[in-house]
Amino acid sequence: MKKVIKMFSIAIVMFLVLGVSRTYADITFRVTYKNQVSNDYSVSDSATILDVKNLIKEKYGIEVENQYLTLGNQNNTVLENDKLLSSYDLSNNILVLKNAITTEKVFDVKSIEPDDNNYFAIFEDIEINNDINIQNCNETYTKCSATDFSGNYYPNVTINYIYDKNTKKVVDSIVSKLEERVYNVSDLEIISYWLNGGSILYYSNDLMSTLGYKNFENFSFDVRAGDNSSFNTVEAGILKFIYNDTIYFMADFVEVDGNNIIYVEDNTDSNDLMKSAQTRIDNYFGKDKVKLVDTGNLEEFLDSYVLDNQDIIDEMYEYNESMKNLPGYVAKTKEEIANQLKDEMRSMVSDILKENEHIYKVIIGDNTYYTLIRSDSSKMIETTYRTSDILTDVSISSSNKTIPYDALVNVRKITDGETYKRILDILKLTNSEMYDLKLFSKSLDNYVSKLVNGSFEVKIPIKDEYKNKNLVAYYVDDNGKVTEYEVTVKDGYAIFNTDHFSIYTLGVKNVNNPQTGDNIINSVILAFVSIICLSGIGIYFYKNKRS
Repeated sequence: MKKVIKMFSIAIVMFLVLGVSRTYADITFRVTYKNQVSNDYSVSDSATILDVKNLIKEKYGIEVENQYLTLGNQNNTVLENDKLLSSYDLSNNILVLKNAITTEKVFDVKSIEPDDNNYFAIFEDIEINNDINIQNCNETYTKCSATDFSGNYYPNVTINYIYDKNTKKVVDSIVSKLEERVYNVSDLEIISYWLNGGSILYYSNDLMSTLGYKNFENFSFDVRAGDNSSFNTVEAGILKFIYNDTIYFMADFVEVDGNNIIYVEDNTDSNDLMKSAQTRIDNYFGKDKVKLVDTGNLEEFLDSYVLDNQDIIDEMYEYNESMKNLPGYVAKTKEEIANQLKDEMRSMVSDILKENEHIYKVIIGDNTYYTLIRSDSSKMIETTYRTSDILTDVSISSSNKTIPYDALVNVRKITDGETYKRILDILKLTNSEMYDLKLFSKSLDNYVSKLVNGSFEVKIPIKDEYKNKNLVAYYVDDNGKVTEYEVTVKDGYAIFNTDHFSIYTLGVKNVNNPQTGDNIINSVILAFVSIICLSGIGIYFYKNKRS
């Protein structure tokens, strides 16, 4: 019995000793701070997060209350002071340390308030421009927290959304028509896109007509998917509508589909397809800007395609030769590579190509594209260039095809200032409105100020008091010369034509209006003739009196 008691006592003592020895070796972890990984820490399984933070304070000098501690996993679980370290999943034994900066961090964003579907479109810009990661936002995405890449944590982040509420109302009424998320670009729209460049969105009459051709200064189209193969132009991604450098609409997914097909009149003979298409293109864009070349049927086209891309085949062959000594790698001959290229192109076009249909090159400068030509009058598109201001509803259109479709009207109504006073002093108008009209193209990175051939039609909405009045549009140059433009009033708009953009004044014509350049000349001639006539009458009466 004494022996049993003795053994039991020894077991208890060993248990106690072992228990004490585990105190400092139950849990091992490392800390990552500013991308540097610490040596191992060891604590008991009864250690709290507060205990852990006190250990961390000794090494990094960061006060406990300023430590933002998370698990080193994808969930970024925040560790709470009163919980045991052992209650968390430490499968990778890594804790991530951030230095909490409690002062408010404010971001002013020129945008409408986001929602659950599009907030990331705004946050991406903030994160990229400021090297931070925003997280844990409230429902309105105005209060958040954030971490940066310098080891800091910001628990008090405020995001202010700055925009014009009146503009938002107008934009909302416009974008409410965007029920679809897929829009088409086809026929000569594709040719215009190849010619002028810029965002493909501006060339989609399907989209722009839905928007009323409004001058969103920027379609910020963050392309996340697409198909820019030889016979398709497809882009899809996040879309933002921007006006006055402010985001007024965001869509999480919009797609633009374009098939490279030019259409000609119904019943056009197959032998005349290219000739008819070339004539149509020349009439629309001008001669010698676009050249069509018939490459034949599918197999003839593939042979031509291989010849045109011999440099690609050579590069692929050289790569194969450099890899042929690797175990299991089977190098291909140039002929095999060419056949592979043919097969890839055949698969791209086989779904849209009709039996015995020919494929055509589209040569624009140094660039080559591919298209089909089909006879279908209903699908022929010849759009007129249009742009309209969101707020003033001033619109500009032209049949001139040299204008990039991303050239958008910029309207500033002038109501005061030196220029305003100078022009009114010259015109002597008592009832007028003055507008500074400009066209800016992103693809050209410049203003479209004048047309060598053709003209712009300008439409300005008129107030009620201008209705049934004799309206005139005036341009006053820097030398004070006045040019007068005939105005037609239709459907509540004053309409006139010009070949350049500057400041135009719309007013009611009256007797006090100045003489224009042509009229001044006529007046001078009339005055000169009058002087001669009066002199002649004076001489006549003088001679009669003497006689």
